[in-house]
Amino acid sequence: MLLPGLDLRIQPWRDARVIVGVDAAPNSDLRSLDHVDAEAGFYGVLALPSRLVPEFWVEEQLSYRLRDADRSQAFLRSRLRAGAGLGIWASRDVRVVFGAADTLYTSTRFPLRNVVEAWLRVDLVLGRGLRDFGPLGMSFRPVREGRLWYPDRGTP
Repeated sequence: MLLPGLDLRIQPWRDARVIVGVDAAPNSDLRSLDHVDAEAGFYGVLALPSRLVPEFWVEEQLSYRLRDADRSQAFLRSRLRAGAGLGIWASRDVRVVFGAADTLYTSTRFPLRNVVEAWLRVDLVLGRGLRDFGPLGMSFRPVREGRLWYPDRGTP
């Protein structure tokens, strides 16, 4: 499916990023729009000289859902999301990441909805650090890279 969008990513410091963007999603017939979104967010990590890498984010998305064959009435939806996580380098080979987030959905058409999530992830990097993560999937690589915190500061 074609999902056109435009993001502006500003990284004023090495451990903070501001993102603003717009995107749109077409209906299945690709002739009309299903919804148009505008979003803004602030993402950050704390650069600590240790194996711990705390991270946090706050983001807001406004989504205008257009009237179409599947939706009898257009409406505006807001999504406010905030979360925090902690990455821990257990060794050169293993990174454990866990965290929690809360998402609040408000709408001109539907009742208020709150979603709370928690996660735990184990990255088995086998001494390669974060080389296998793509640039958009791994923001703040210099801060998060575990091998930088080992005494020899060498590469694996």
